[in-house]
Amino acid sequence: MDVARIARVVSYALATLVLLVTVPAFAHLVGFPLGFLDAPSVLKRVVRVPARLSLGWEREISALPALVCLFLALALSLVARAITTTAPAEIALATFSVPCLLSSMGALYSFSIAASEGLLWVIGTVVAGTLLAAVVFADAVLTHASRVHPT
Repeated sequence: MDVARIARVVSYALATLVLLVTVPAFAHLVGFPLGFLDAPSVLKRVVRVPARLSLGWEREISALPALVCLFLALALSLVARAITTTAPAEIALATFSVPCLLSSMGALYSFSIAASEGLLWVIGTVVAGTLLAAVVFADAVLTHASRVHPT
């Protein structure tokens, strides 16, 4: 396997993982719980709630830095894809990953300053990262479809 293919497969795997984490949480937030994957019970195992957030809530989600690192890894894998090949689609994906890169680095920086100040950065990261993961997942589906059914 060459480096470009490894970077592509890693980005596909990270995008799938991001969607597996965020889609059930979004579905639960809008009141449409998925029967096969209960987001609150999964998140209770991962998330601890000890301190306080800057918005006055008496809790803090300590798994947020790990979630932000997942989005950062997805964005960096797309930059690696653009570096290893010169295809216009790869460069466009890397350009689309810039908001996710900036918001995740801002969130990690705010976590390093004060563990409870990065909530707005995290919200931006989750939104940008989920959109980015959906685009990468669509790229994976289209790439697979074009290999299975060539025109």
